[in-house]
Amino acid sequence: MDLAANYEDLAFFQHHSEDVLRDFVGIAWEVLMNKSKPKLYTHAALKLNTEHVTIEKLVGKISQLLLECTKLKITMSEFVDSLQPILHDKVFLLWDSVVMKKDTLSEILVKTEINHVEFLTLNWRFENTLASKTLETYENTTVFMELQLKDRYSKKHHHFVADIPNLFHLTNLLEVALNETKASHIRRASAMI
Repeated sequence: MDLAANYEDLAFFQHHSEDVLRDFVGIAWEVLMNKSKPKLYTHAALKLNTEHVTIEKLVGKISQLLLECTKLKITMSEFVDSLQPILHDKVFLLWDSVVMKKDTLSEILVKTEINHVEFLTLNWRFENTLASKTLETYENTTVFMELQLKDRYSKKHHHFVADIPNLFHLTNLLEVALNETKASHIRRASAMI
């Protein structure tokens, strides 16, 4: 796992003491627990003689890094190998903050997690009546489906009866919904961080 590609901005801390990084980790915790605090960003920007936007971006990157390490269950060796070129010896200070607050980070991830519905089973039956004594050109094709889905709290059964045109329509709607879900999940995840 290469974290360095996403966290190149953390090279900012190469030119500052460990206390500065420790302060930024503290601000990141404040952001994760209580949302954004613009006064902290302004104070840090004045103290370090840099722009407010830079401070906000760095705090966001540290917050994202803390959550990502917990979510992906990154080991110390992976963490150090990925970020040592950027942070040098300060990488251990950042790792310590991940380890110390791992339980809190896990709780935050559970609270912000989207309750995805998961597919369990799909049972289907295909019936086709080609002809009848009363009709010369009669065709009736029907698909019976039972779909079982589960979310974090329950299991649900859905029953569908469809002919071929409606089955194609249902397939198209499901594909569109899947693409929208992916896009909205990405937007929500980036907005949270």
